[in-house]
This record gives sequence, structure tokens and C-alpha cells, in this order.
Amino acid sequence: PCWRPHLAWFSRSELGGLNTGFDDMTVPTVQDESSEIEYDAYGLNLEYDFDGFTAVSSTSFIDFFNEGGLDISNLDSLITTLEAETFTQEFRLFSNEDGPWNWSAGVTYRDAEDYRNSTLPLFYPTDITERNYSESLAIYGEISRLFGDGDFEITGGLRYFEDEVAINEISRSAPLAPASRARH
Repeated sequence: PCWRPHLAWFSRSELGGLNTGFDDMTVPTVQDESSEIEYDAYGLNLEYDFDGFTAVSSTSFIDFFNEGGLDISNLDSLITTLEAETFTQEFRLFSNEDGPWNWSAGVTYRDAEDYRNSTLPLFYPTDITERNYSESLAIYGEISRLFGDGDFEITGGLRYFEDEVAINEISRSAPLAPASRARH
């Protein structure tokens, strides 16, 4: 067996403002434009060689957070928060013997969710908030044959993929205009 563990990766940043300004190092804003960014990423690969094929499992997870302000009027700041989590799992099998035939097959699963909230406190009393989801699955396979002492190869494969996506608006800053209907 072959372990290939990936170490977890962590990052934290707290910034005092945007990297914009004049040559004299001043910034034309009176509102707070600080931001905070955090993410944690984890991964693990496991690999095992069997007689005739190799099996691989790859797992990953990321947790992300970002919050910051943008001065848009010298009276108010647009404050946005983004949170996201993504989990991915992949299983692969592939041939590992010498010979004219090679093959591979696998399945990949991904589950992601993100949340976004924007507010302009002075001008709009209600936040704009949405939560998005995505869940996907892919199944694939491939086979190839070498010819002419390995100088020529023919490969064929199939792939199935589906992705279920949902975008849920939780609140908005202004009501929607009535739907219009086209007349033909």
C-alpha cells in the first residue's frame, strides 16, 4: 500500500483596507474598507496496487470565509460576507500491467454550498442574502489498445455527469417588479 496524505492548509488574513490609493499613500475613502479572509483546506489520497490494477481514493474539503467593506458613497459601505464549503470524493481504478490493453474507471462526487450576504446599512434596511447548493456525480471509463510496438494507440471512453444546482434567494433589498408578459 502507498499512503499519500496531504497536510491540511490553513490561511488567515485581516487586511486594513483595499490596496488602492494615490501616490502620496492616501486613500479617497472615509468608510472602513477592511476585510477578513479565512480558509481551511484538507486532502487525503490513498493508493493501493493490486494484481493487475491500482485503486486510488482522493478526498478533499475546503471551508472558506470572506467579509469586507467597500466605501461607495463616503456615507455608507457595502458590506459583503461570503461563506463556502466544498467536499469532493473520487475513486479511480486503472490497469497497471504491461501489455497492449490499458483501462481506467472512476466515480467523482462533489457537494458544495455557499452563502452570500450583502448589506448597505444606511441606504437599504434589508440585506441581500442567498444560499447556493451544488451536488454533482460523474462516472467514467476508458479503454485503450496499443498497436505497432506501442507506436500507435486507439482509445475510447464514456462519461456520465449530472449536477443538481439550487440558488435560493433568502432576502432582498427591494421588492421584485411585477412580472411582465409578452403578447404575440
